[in-house]
Amino acid sequence: MKMSGKLCKNCFSRIEGHNRICPVCGYAKDVCDPSLPARGTKLCKRYVIGGAIGRGGFGVTYLAYDTRDEKTVAVKEFFPSMLSMRSRGKFVVPNSEKNAKQFNIGAEKFFDEAELVRQFNGNPNIVSIYECFYENNTAYYVMEYLDGITLENYIKKYGALNCEQAAYIADKLTMALVVLHSGKVIHRDISPDNVMICKDGNVKLIDFGAARQFVSDGAAGYTVFMKTGFSPMEQYTREAGADIRADIYSVGTLLYYALTQKTPESPYKRLENGGALGEEIEDGSLRRVIEKAAAVMPSERYQSVEEFRSDLLELNISMSALVVPKDYNSLKEGNFTEHNISKRHTKARLFVTAAVLVCIIAAAPFAVNGIYKRFSQAKDKTVELTLDSEYAGHFNIGGKIPSSQLEKFNDGVEITLHIEPWEEMPSNDIHGVIPVNSDDRSVLEYLTSADELWADENGWINIEKGSEEISLVMSREGIESLGGGGLGFETYNLIITSAELRPSEKKSSIGINSYHKQRNAPYSVTDNEDGKTVTAELGEYPMTSWATYESQGIPKSAFYEFNGDVKVTVPIEDIDGGNDTWRVVYVRNSGYCFNVFDDDVLVPTITDNIGNPLVSRDEVYGIHIDKSCKQLVFIIPQRVKEKMSGGLFLQCMNLRVTHVRLERYNGEYDTFL
Repeated sequence: MKMSGKLCKNCFSRIEGHNRICPVCGYAKDVCDPSLPARGTKLCKRYVIGGAIGRGGFGVTYLAYDTRDEKTVAVKEFFPSMLSMRSRGKFVVPNSEKNAKQFNIGAEKFFDEAELVRQFNGNPNIVSIYECFYENNTAYYVMEYLDGITLENYIKKYGALNCEQAAYIADKLTMALVVLHSGKVIHRDISPDNVMICKDGNVKLIDFGAARQFVSDGAAGYTVFMKTGFSPMEQYTREAGADIRADIYSVGTLLYYALTQKTPESPYKRLENGGALGEEIEDGSLRRVIEKAAAVMPSERYQSVEEFRSDLLELNISMSALVVPKDYNSLKEGNFTEHNISKRHTKARLFVTAAVLVCIIAAAPFAVNGIYKRFSQAKDKTVELTLDSEYAGHFNIGGKIPSSQLEKFNDGVEITLHIEPWEEMPSNDIHGVIPVNSDDRSVLEYLTSADELWADENGWINIEKGSEEISLVMSREGIESLGGGGLGFETYNLIITSAELRPSEKKSSIGINSYHKQRNAPYSVTDNEDGKTVTAELGEYPMTSWATYESQGIPKSAFYEFNGDVKVTVPIEDIDGGNDTWRVVYVRNSGYCFNVFDDDVLVPTITDNIGNPLVSRDEVYGIHIDKSCKQLVFIIPQRVKEKMSGGLFLQCMNLRVTHVRLERYNGEYDTFL
């Protein structure tokens, strides 16, 4: 039956009858705002933009509707207010030629940082990011829409938290940081406005615009980023750098704010007062933990989140979840609606519109050029390169083309790779290549091809056995995105011997085959006397062409809940009518090539009461399960965990898996298959 009414352009709620005002968000009339795209604008041929639900110095977040998955999402746009302006209603362009370079660098960092966070998708305490893309001369990323209230607004609306509620927030945030820091990511902007209290009871860490990867010695220090009251002193200068202790400081000051409703003074002001936070916290034990976490000097703080978390749990404070009232409506917070704008404000908007038009005309020389500088027509030339690409195992860089060679061309470049099989190729006949930048990130989005090529969403391009060459066309945007680091190729079962470069225009798009794409399964984390446990419910996909069933993926972030090796326990069930004498489980990497982990996981030797083996394996057919065995156990070593590109999933033959349990491996097994 056809549903009556129309959809609100602002929040996509249904408006019944002849009502003009949306009952959910209060929106009534589309008033033109020249700094924002019109409601109804579609991005990536998929996401319909609604109203703006957040603005910051670096971007705007919109409520949006995903027409493919039919759900509400949030879309963040790179739109730095000091560097850019809106052109022709939707394009984001630098507001001066002087700011163009800084804008371009910022857009790339915005994109890279969103990609950085995607590895933690599925974590219950970290916002999930679904997709990143470039459009309208800027960068966007799509994330889950969280129905709730920020911790900052919760405290402003309902007052300071008690110790039980603060302990609950501390538990969730430190759990999130254990995962982030294990994945070598620091947030750098933990504050009450970046913690979301959801109506379903979850606490989510959001806004990773300042996130950075850190190297093994702990230094990050790429940019100055500070938020008064919640940023440590090392984030006030570029030279000092920041490490994981910066996040610990921010959580400490956030807990102080939550308990007192007072913003801490800056660390330099605190130094004048002997380092004290200020107002006393009633619970003395909790106060001492918070004061250590928020110590001004990094050396006096907790040196790891695990240490911080351990002291919090030893306080034995009964945790109490924050409850968002059912009638609370986040869409009506702030200035989300515009139906009551006065004539005076309307005139002001018209004045701003005129001013922006003047700026656009003045900026025309570089606005037309867009985010990347264009050059004159390419000259007719060919560059031949011999690539040093000795094959040494799965996914080693199989040749690298310097940026200096690609930059000789004025537009797109056709890259013809000459290839030959690896002499020690195993029997699986799978060949492929992953074009990557100097950070080992896929550059698939910048590539087209004159041939009919297919790739998966992680950048893996499948190459037919016996092929002697492959031709790809890299756009000018792709060349400039390399940042001088060159174009590399991760190879599988083949060697790249040489390459030819020649001018070329954009060719046909490379097809994206999502057959092996694994949607991450949600998982939960619990702490008990025996340590932490992660559990995930694994949905089942249809049978593959190999007559196997594929489970949902266990995200990489779930494994990084633990330091060191991880023990995986998988209860198994028979399939009605299946052949119980041929029961096999394959352990697969859910990124890049799907058959990576069978030889890398450790499978303990398990026998029945009379010594008959219950599990076995060979080089081709995965892990064999005896018909009397109802549970599979295997170990993911730290070295394997570090090379995960997306987590893992399971392929099963004549049996099914419904859930999985992860624990820290404590060395309880003596022998392995």
